[in-house]
Amino acid sequence: MPDPWPDPCPEGHWRALLPDLLEHCDPRLDSLRLLAQDRAGRATTDSGDPLHVLLTRLADALGRDMAFEAPGCGTRSFDERWLMALLQAAERGDGASYRFLLRARLAPDTASGIHFALTQARIWMDTRL
Repeated sequence: MPDPWPDPCPEGHWRALLPDLLEHCDPRLDSLRLLAQDRAGRATTDSGDPLHVLLTRLADALGRDMAFEAPGCGTRSFDERWLMALLQAAERGDGASYRFLLRARLAPDTASGIHFALTQARIWMDTRL
């Protein structure tokens, strides 16, 4: 009987194999868009979910909710481009770009909390998407 759980791809995660796909369709962004859409117009409570925590902390740090397009939309808002650039810089291990992006929009005292929330959300998404 064949193994139902094949060995992981030796080249790594699907994002490493299909980097051009992320320019047009990124399930991480659509997951964040769906959550933002679900949260819109409702009082937010911290559910402990890493994506929810990230969006809550970003809203607190920026003084407003981030602007997200509708799920599946082909265009990206400035907030979406910034957040995805942060994720990509972290994945590449590009510390200089990551720090620049964080410090460009966040006060130093809030950047560390966002870094922690972003790291937790990234790990959560990488294991599920």
